[in-house]
Amino acid sequence: MNLKENIIEKLSDIEQWESNSWKKKAYKTAINVLSGYDKITKDNLSDFDPGKISGIGTGISSKINEIAKTGTCKKWDELSKTNKKIDKNIKVKKSGNIKKITWKKALKNVEPVIEKLKPYCKKISVAGSLRRKKPMIADADILLWPKSKRSWNEIKILFSSITKRIDAEGDIKMSGILKNGFQIDLNRCEGSWGSQLLHFTGSLEHNIMLRKIANKKGWSLSQYGIKKNGKTEKFSNEKQVFKILNVPFVSPEKR
Repeated sequence: MNLKENIIEKLSDIEQWESNSWKKKAYKTAINVLSGYDKITKDNLSDFDPGKISGIGTGISSKINEIAKTGTCKKWDELSKTNKKIDKNIKVKKSGNIKKITWKKALKNVEPVIEKLKPYCKKISVAGSLRRKKPMIADADILLWPKSKRSWNEIKILFSSITKRIDAEGDIKMSGILKNGFQIDLNRCEGSWGSQLLHFTGSLEHNIMLRKIANKKGWSLSQYGIKKNGKTEKFSNEKQVFKILNVPFVSPEKR
């Protein structure tokens, strides 16, 4: 196992055990970014700074540095001590505790929420597995572009009023549980709708493939756009991203 594979494996273990849905998404984003990042080797370790990679926050960056230098990190060590058979337990947790419903039922849960939030948005769309029309859905992602900062505050108030509880709330994300127990995550977009919709739609494997194509061109693809020559290009729709990468457009259902 090489250095990058070890980092991704450790982060994946931590992500599976993380109970906070907001933090889980942050780990998934970091894993996604690193999977398409080819500049992590023992030879250039002194120059490697994950904090400068778009999409990786300060907390996860410090864990990546720790894993890169020592082969592990304090968080992972704590988990492995608590769960001696960590890999086996992770699989049980992933498959046993997450309730899934059919795509049609999930859509029926989400559509009324979108209709209520739509007046406050420039753009709004389902994302994730729901947009990819997977047969069974564990939770739903909504990507939205508020009309203003005030609109985002109004969205948060409205979303809180139609949920049983709020699990996470911040400047760009909000996660809530509906009264019937179904989870919906709101992701706030500002500036590059095309690349953000692409990112939050997934799948992880498809995103990694596109990032690798961008890397081969000397560019960096993230949810914020494509960075080349020190500048980040933004996109109003997904097709523009595929076009600049010179890749045929792939519909969400096939990603």
